[in-house]
Amino acid sequence: MDNDRLTQLPMARIRTVMKTSPDMGNINPEALFLMCRAAEKFIEYMAKGAHRQGKKSLEYKDLAMYVENDDKLEFLSQILPKKITVKQYKAMMAKKPDTDDDTDSEDELEEESGNEATNKEGDDDDDDDDVVEIVDDDNDKAQQQAQQDSEDSASDSGESNSVISIDSSSDEKENSKNVSNKKSPSTVDERLIARFNQELGADLKNSNKCGDLVKYYRSELEDLRAKITVTDAACIPSVKSMIETGRSKLAELDEKETRLGDYEEKINEQIEAYQQLMNEVGDKMEQIRVLQTVRDYMALIKDIENISQELEASIGGKDDSKPIALYVALTGPNSILDRISGIEAPHLKMYARNTAFHWHDVLTAKYSTEFEALLKTIKWPNMNQTLEQFNPSKDHINKLVLLAEYLFLVKLPGDQDLLSQKLTPSIICPHYTTPVQLFVKPFRLRFQFHFSGNKQTNRLDRPEWYLTQVLMWAKENHIFVGQHFQSPALRAGIVNSSVRLEFVRGLVQLAIEKLIVDIEQIVQDEALFAHLIDEVLPFEQDLKSSLGYPNSYPSVVSVLVQPAYFIKWMAIEKKFTTDKMDAMLNTDDPFELLDPANLDELKIPKCADQFIRLLDAIKERYCCLPQPSQQLQFLELQRELIDNFRCRLLQLYNDGISPTKILNALNYLTSVLREWGENVHYLHLHAALYGPDADEISSVFDQTIEELNYCHRKLVEELVTWIVHEITARSRPYRYDLWPSMNPQDAKETLMVSASASEMFQTTINHLHDMERELSTNVFMIVVRMIATELDQWMISSMVMNTKFSAGGAQQFHFDMTRNLFGLFSQYAKKTNLLFKRINDSCILLTMPLGSAILLRETLLSEAADEDGCIRALQDVGLTIFDKKATLDVLDRRNDMPRIG
Repeated sequence: MDNDRLTQLPMARIRTVMKTSPDMGNINPEALFLMCRAAEKFIEYMAKGAHRQGKKSLEYKDLAMYVENDDKLEFLSQILPKKITVKQYKAMMAKKPDTDDDTDSEDELEEESGNEATNKEGDDDDDDDDVVEIVDDDNDKAQQQAQQDSEDSASDSGESNSVISIDSSSDEKENSKNVSNKKSPSTVDERLIARFNQELGADLKNSNKCGDLVKYYRSELEDLRAKITVTDAACIPSVKSMIETGRSKLAELDEKETRLGDYEEKINEQIEAYQQLMNEVGDKMEQIRVLQTVRDYMALIKDIENISQELEASIGGKDDSKPIALYVALTGPNSILDRISGIEAPHLKMYARNTAFHWHDVLTAKYSTEFEALLKTIKWPNMNQTLEQFNPSKDHINKLVLLAEYLFLVKLPGDQDLLSQKLTPSIICPHYTTPVQLFVKPFRLRFQFHFSGNKQTNRLDRPEWYLTQVLMWAKENHIFVGQHFQSPALRAGIVNSSVRLEFVRGLVQLAIEKLIVDIEQIVQDEALFAHLIDEVLPFEQDLKSSLGYPNSYPSVVSVLVQPAYFIKWMAIEKKFTTDKMDAMLNTDDPFELLDPANLDELKIPKCADQFIRLLDAIKERYCCLPQPSQQLQFLELQRELIDNFRCRLLQLYNDGISPTKILNALNYLTSVLREWGENVHYLHLHAALYGPDADEISSVFDQTIEELNYCHRKLVEELVTWIVHEITARSRPYRYDLWPSMNPQDAKETLMVSASASEMFQTTINHLHDMERELSTNVFMIVVRMIATELDQWMISSMVMNTKFSAGGAQQFHFDMTRNLFGLFSQYAKKTNLLFKRINDSCILLTMPLGSAILLRETLLSEAADEDGCIRALQDVGLTIFDKKATLDVLDRRNDMPRIG
């Protein structure tokens, strides 16, 4: 990265300033960048500290004042001194004692001549606002005066003498190592002023002497330059001495440089000699390493030969543990094979592995023979006996356990996964330990005898025979194997495997191998394949539930879920379920309720219950599948069947089936799917479908439920529309009754329902009772609310707004609505006035006192009434839904309301 882009100051100039120091060596880019950034930060710090609020610029006096006030910046007091006026300067000079004119050096006179015109103009000018820089350096002045060496010359005019002072201290401003050093500016100014006052006096006419003074001081400077050269006899002794000393030191340095070159040649000669010696030593060390490798190689071969010889000698001995210990030393942890695994010696590795394989075969054959003999002694395998009936002696059990431990220890060297048996490209059975192979061996012989060849028990249409046999063998013997032989396996270092489940896996592999041979013929016949599926699925469920068989182990269903057979399986499932669904709906009365006497719960049609059972059976069939991807295909089949069932229900509705029956079926199906969405099985499928990090956990049936709800809403709307149409069709006598001319009812007489409303109310009652009897409770309540809403809107738009009411007519309408219509719905809702909000508001407005009605109309029509005021007025009279316009329209329906204007 270009550091110049990261800084504001030019880095090249910063490098130049740093190089002015004689002690500065090479400057790397990192140090230069840091110095540049430090300078920028210091400038920023000074600018921020010195800037005064309200000013747009930064002046010298601001910086000088900031340095003077901050003790931390004392080191800048001479670099940034505070400026004073000429008047202040004269006052300071008047307070100081006169200096000796004879102590002025020729260097100071040169500075005085250079500043003569400026100081003289300052003395002659009456303006006191001019400023000069003052540095308080009295200590330096005293030190420099103490170090003066000699006085060389005096002025020719005789009026004053000039002494040249050579200062041995270094000048910090010029960063040089000169012997002579100039006096501080304040001392030079004082002497110049004193000398000019003496030479020129107070008379302005003497100003023409300035030119003579300049010539005088120039001649003095020339003499001084001539005197400080080394060849001049009158050269200052201290200067000459220092120059001679420098020359002698330079000569010494040249001599040391010459000697250093000689030393360098000698050192190079020694380095070459030592390098040659190191090369010789390296060759010898390489030979030593080769010899050590050969020695180690021969030692390993000797160790292998010794172990092989000791095994040869001990194989026929009485101590059976010694050969096992020697074999473990050859192949076990920290063995010879472990020691050579990290070295490049292919021939040695091959020799060691061949030796290990040889003794593995020998020891396995020896102990396997003894193990099989003991199994025959205890009459293994156990057939058709319980664990209590199969009870070998403890002595035989102990010998079997000891031999099993030996066989567990005598295992092939290397990666055990390489020994796995690949039955098909997708079915790989891990390697069995030797004791488990010996336990399974007699079962394998019996299985091959009964279920291979031309035996009558070997039938393609009877897979349940060998599946049942394998399951029975596993249930009768797995506990015996697990109880007695898990401990020796743990002692042999087998800690991540269950001997019991490994034995069950060995038996299951017999069925897998058998099905792999028969599947090609079975799949050709759809009936045989369907029967095979029906037998394999319960076998898998029983295997997992009763024996705890893991899903990760190979199983019989693994053969069926291979791609070629799984597609066939899905096609059979789809055909079977579709036919089953058609059979459900083609019965005499598919919508017959399961329990028609139960009026408090869901009305469940028989077809809907059978369809749910069919979906649940599909779930039970595929929940044992090993892979989630396979289960998801069955889930998709379920959702496809639900969609087909929904379409069939709609077809039946179009064919004339009562909508209440269709609604009950859809309602039951939706409620069951909601419950299934919270089931653990379907939650796992949701995680497999959308991933475990999905934003929100939902149901796998969400989309299906949404489609069912849509159909449900449409059917409810059509049903409600039909019922409301039936009610309103019988309302004509009521709508055209003598509402404008009805006389008020006597308070002593009891109001009766209008005769013209009897048929309308009777129709309403009949439909409500029918819906209550035919629909599920939750669906019926939805229908009731929608009917009430439709009637509420229709009564206002079709009757109230098209009729004029006298006081008696309004009284009768209020009675018909609040006591009769509301009463019909009172058994389904606690507050019926909330179901008929518009009718309730209309009754309030039509029956309220005339004065109150007029006042309410005036309030609503008043120009001073704002929207909030109108709302409060409507709420005060008890209205819940009417706005200003609707209220005025209903008030106009009263005959007793005076006309506006």
